[in-house]
Formats: sequence, structure tokens, C-alpha cells
Amino acid sequence: MTEVFEVHCPERAALDVVFLHGLDGDARKSWTSGSDDLFWPQWLAEEVPDTAVWTVGYDAWSSGWRGQSMSLPDRAINLLALLQNHAIGERPLCFITHSMGGLLVKEMLLHASEGRDDYAVFAEAIEGVAFLATPHTGSGVTKAVDSLGHLYRGTAAVEDLKRNGPHLRQLNDRYRDWVNEVKIRNLVFFETRLTNGVRVVDEASANPGIAGVRPIPVDADHVTICKPSTRRDLVYGQVKRFIANVNSAEAPGVEVAAREAGEHLQAGGVSIVAAGERSVAVGTNAGIISAGDDATNNL
Repeated sequence: MTEVFEVHCPERAALDVVFLHGLDGDARKSWTSGSDDLFWPQWLAEEVPDTAVWTVGYDAWSSGWRGQSMSLPDRAINLLALLQNHAIGERPLCFITHSMGGLLVKEMLLHASEGRDDYAVFAEAIEGVAFLATPHTGSGVTKAVDSLGHLYRGTAAVEDLKRNGPHLRQLNDRYRDWVNEVKIRNLVFFETRLTNGVRVVDEASANPGIAGVRPIPVDADHVTICKPSTRRDLVYGQVKRFIANVNSAEAPGVEVAAREAGEHLQAGGVSIVAAGERSVAVGTNAGIISAGDDATNNL
């Protein structure tokens, strides 16, 4: 069953934040550490003003005995259509992803970037993606599934995660090139502990290779990396900072300030083209070009 759940949606939200789980995940349990009050998407909604927070549930079973799964390209179109039904993509957007969820977001955004259908708005709306233990070049867990063969009955989702598979390599290359072109923020974490004796996603696979982005090691395994237990947790603090920075850049006051600054600088021979945080200032007299925060901070 594929569903979008509203965690919090203020009347005048400036930003949509969508949580997308990975293999064998759940719209709520994937983001909860024990009791229900440790559901951290709710913390984010409480602490970052004017932010609509959503979490998505979809079938992503690793074993055919437990349920079915779609291939990555098919599930990407499926989720784009589902999010569109909830008007997500009509304002600035960030994704928080765990494991295979990050691969799905890359598929979704690259499809949207082709601009051939109604989903093109997602490529225009996206401001940032946080990847928690995403296997950009595949996962070691597929070896264990292969070794069990028919006893496990691996699904299409597991097949898509095979280490160094051609589709994942091309997906990562295309996403990296596109991100460098459009200057979307990215935040990356990787696990440092074993999960049932297996390193599900190592530091090499968790690194998408985006210029200026340094993956952050976390004292957690593949399951617990997306389950902060307190608001002081490294992952929660970094994601909150990431979303708050995007949200402040999208606030109406920022655009007003940029316009006022442009009017002031026009007199000095400098013109400003404002587009939120991706503003570009061109000095016509001094010959100076700067590219705002995106030149130095691509988190």
C-alpha cells in the first residue's frame, strides 16, 4: 500500500519536507526510536516554523514471502504521481531519505528534470536532499540475499541494489552532474556499525561523490541511523539545521531583502538577479561575479 501521511501542514507553509524510507521500511516505524513520542519528523515540524512535514509509505519488501516491490524507475513514477495528488511540488521541497529511499528520490528528480510531463515541477521545486545511508553504488546486503536463493525469494527492489550494477552507476553519474548544474543542497550520512554482522552500506557506497559534500560518519548501524533517540542526536541536529537553512532562504523576507539590495546596488553599477538563495550578483564596473551561498556551501 502506497500512502502519504501528513505529520504537520501549516496554512501558510513555505517549504514541504518529505520523509522517504528504504527497503523493508515503514512510514512511521522507520523514523521512530522505540516509543511514539520519539518520532522525529514531528520534532522537525515543531522546531522549524512554516514547514509542512510528510512521510511516505510504500511497498519495498526485500523478500517475496513478505510482499511485493516495484523496480526503482516504476516506483519513482508511482511516487511522483502520489505526491502530486497532495499538491507536493507546488512550493519549495526537501527530501529526507533512508537507504533505498535516496535512490528513489534520485530517480524521481532526474525524471522530473527531463521536463517531458507534469512532473517537471518537482525539478523546479527541489531545494535539498538528505541521504541517510543510501547505497549510491549498491549494497552488501544483496550478497546475503543471493546466497539464500529461492529460500529468500528476493524482489525487484533487491535486484536494483546489487553492488556496482550498471543502472546504479549511471543513476549516480547523472544525479551528480545534474546537482552540480542546478546547485541543489545535499547532506550525506553513513553508518559505521554492523547490522546483524553485515555492513549494509559502507562509506564508499554512501558517498555520492558530489563536489563540496563531505559524508558524515554516524555511530549507528543501518537500522538505527534513521532513528534519533533525542533531539541532541547528531543526525537530527544536522537535518534540522539543513532544513532551517533552506527554509530561511525561501522565506518571503529574503526575496524582499534581495530586491531592496538590488535597488541600492543598481546605483553603484551592480545588478542582482534574485532567486532565493541561488542569487547571482554581477558587478558591471568592478568585474566581480559571486554566486551566493551555493558557491561555498553545498550541503
